[in-house]
Formats: sequence, C-alpha cells, structure tokens
Amino acid sequence: DAEPSQRRSVHDLLAGAGGQVLLLSEEDVDNPSRRPCEALVVVALSRPPCPAEELERLRRLRAGRCEVLAYGPGWDTCSLGLRCQGFLAGAARVLDSGSPAFGRDLLAWRDSARRAREGARDEEERLCGDMAGLGLVGRSGAMVALFRWIERGSGVSDLPALVTGET
Repeated sequence: DAEPSQRRSVHDLLAGAGGQVLLLSEEDVDNPSRRPCEALVVVALSRPPCPAEELERLRRLRAGRCEVLAYGPGWDTCSLGLRCQGFLAGAARVLDSGSPAFGRDLLAWRDSARRAREGARDEEERLCGDMAGLGLVGRSGAMVALFRWIERGSGVSDLPALVTGET
C-alpha cells in the first residue's frame, strides 16, 4: 500500500485479530519459497482503473496458489467493468478501503477463507484415509483429485476397478 497509514491500519487489524502478518516485497510475489504456502494475501490497489502491473501482481499471486483479497479507495463506486478487473486478475474479493465496513469485511473474508482452507484440508485427509482403506496407492494431487471425482460420480463400492495412467 502506497499509503503508510492505511498499510499500518490493515496490518494492525489483521494482527490484532490473531493473524500472522508478513509484508511481501515484489521478489516475494514472484518467489513462492519466500512466502507461506497457500497464503491469504491482502493486496492494495490504486484508485480504479488501476495500472496493469497491479493486476499482473494479482495474477502472479493467484497462480502461486494464494487466496487474494484486493483493496483500495473508490472501488465501491466504480463501474462494474472496472470492479471486474480485480476479479478477472485473480482476487477473491475487492474491497473499498474508504467504506465504513472495510475492517469488518476484511476480517470476514479472512475468516471465511480460513474456514474454506481448513475444510479443503479436512476433505483431503478424509479422501486419503478412504483411499488407503480401499488399498489405493498414491497420494499425489492428481490421485486425490481422481478419487474425489470417482467418489462424487458414483457410490464407492466393493466392485473392483483398475485406473491406469501415464506419468
């Protein structure tokens, strides 16, 4: 955030609510090993329409498996087309930092994103347990996704099946 007081306010709000807050440099955006895996990332945007490099930063973070919330002044009052720029670039939410509900909305997004991540982890652990119980080998993301697809598509039964593929 180019506005130090706003950056401090967001930092204090998240830290005060029990979050670990790290400030990322531009190098951290491009290097996933320099930031927490599957992080929840809050990114400041300029007043709409924002520069292309800001949207590109959102894309890179999203491609790096981060859940991204973007915020900036004036986003609630801009046109739908401009608001969609943030979403199309990869932001899960775009908040107006000038809104009276900004702090509440920021914490609500953080809590919702945390619950969704915890739910996904719980589901993956359950799927891996089910796979092991059925004698399936492999725990890669592709294998878990395939088992999830099979489980959703049909009831898992005692009927033998062989799924083959190439790596």
